[in-house]
Amino acid sequence: MINGLVNTTKEKVPEIINKKLRPFTNGLATGDVRNATQEEIATHYFYVELSASAYCRDVIPGGKFDCKHCNPSLELIKTFSVNSTDSNAMILRGDQQKQIIVVFRGKVYRLIIDAIFNHVDYPLVKGTRVHNGFLQSYDAVRDDILQVLNDQVSQFPDYKVAVTGHSLGGSMAVLCAVDLFNTDSTRYGVDKLLLYTQGQPRVGDKPFAEYVFGTGISHQRLVNHQDIVPHLPPAFTDYLHNGEEFWITDEGIEVCPNGLETENCANSVSPFTIHIDHTNYMGVNTAFCLY
Repeated sequence: MINGLVNTTKEKVPEIINKKLRPFTNGLATGDVRNATQEEIATHYFYVELSASAYCRDVIPGGKFDCKHCNPSLELIKTFSVNSTDSNAMILRGDQQKQIIVVFRGKVYRLIIDAIFNHVDYPLVKGTRVHNGFLQSYDAVRDDILQVLNDQVSQFPDYKVAVTGHSLGGSMAVLCAVDLFNTDSTRYGVDKLLLYTQGQPRVGDKPFAEYVFGTGISHQRLVNHQDIVPHLPPAFTDYLHNGEEFWITDEGIEVCPNGLETENCANSVSPFTIHIDHTNYMGVNTAFCLY
C-alpha cells in the first residue's frame, strides 16, 4: 500500500482501461484541478470491481464470493441484507492489502425514479440534514455491520478500514464512514478510514458536507462522464457533495481536490447528464452482476 492506495499492479487493470484512462500529458488550466496518477487509477479500479461484485445475489445474500469481478485475494467475512429497505452490504478482509472492507450494494433504477429528496435531521451531527431514504437504508444494517466490523478490527488492529459502494451504495458508504468516525474516533480515526464511492448521489446539505470534509476522512468520489446520479438530489434542493472528485472523461481522469464540489469536473457538463454513464465505470458493468 502506498499512501493509503491499494498496491494493485498495472496488469490488474485491463489494457483498454489503461489506454483510455491514463493521466493527461497536457497540464490543466483550471485552478487546483490535477491529473489522476496511475496508482490512483488502479486503486479506483480495485474498488469499482468490489462495488460491482455486490450486485451478484450469489455474493449478497448468497455468501459465495465467486464472480467475474470477485477479487480472489479477498476473503468474504459476512453479508447483510434487509429486504424492507433493500439494504445490502458485505464485509471482506484483504490480508494482502491489509484492509477490512465494507461494501454497500447500489439500487440504480429506483434511485432515479424515486425522486423524493426529503431531508431529515442527522442525529450524529447537530445542525446537519441528510436524505431520509439513504439514512433508513444504512440504519437497517448498521448494528449488524458494526458488530462484525468491530470484531475484525480487534483481530487485525493494524489494518485500515475501507468503505465503498456504487450509486445508493456510495451514499450508504458515506454515512457508514461518518458513523464509524463518530462512534469511535480512536479505532476509526482518519488515519484508519478510507472512503471510495462511485456514481454516488448527494447525501446531505451543505453543513453536512462541510462537516464530513472537516473530519479529515479520506474520501475519493469517482464520477463517470455525464452520469446523472451524482447530480441527484439536485443542488437547488440544498444538497452538496463532499469528497475529492475523480471525474472520468474521454481523455483521462481529472481530479478536483477541493473537498467540496465546485463548478469544475462533472458539474461542468450539468445539466447535460445521462443514465447510461451510471452503469459502466472503468469498463466494469455496474448495473447488474456478471459471471
